[in-house]
Amino acid sequence: MRNIEILPLSDETKNRLLTFARMYRQNAHIATEIVSFRDNRLIVRVEQKDLVNGQFLTKKELIERVREMFHGEIPDTWKLTVSAVDFDRKDIDAMTVEWIRHRMNSLNIKNKHLSVHTG
Repeated sequence: MRNIEILPLSDETKNRLLTFARMYRQNAHIATEIVSFRDNRLIVRVEQKDLVNGQFLTKKELIERVREMFHGEIPDTWKLTVSAVDFDRKDIDAMTVEWIRHRMNSLNIKNKHLSVHTG
């Protein structure tokens, strides 16, 4: 879990959260990240990186898993907001060199512009 160090929690609690996050990453390919914490508002991002047993979890299922992970680990006074990222492999698989060239031409983007923006 990225950015857990920004949370004002005990090391023991952070270690439990990291253990939960590691288990989700290994078994379900779910990545979690602390986006921000301010004024007792915790924002967490969650994404399933690839298929597990031939299926993806829905956004609702991802949100439920993160809420379960944090349940009892953070104070009740904190507001937990979970942002689930929908990942669809078909979108990525549809990108070909020809598709990229077509999009670059239609948007009038040159190779040098693309390299500057993507590193």
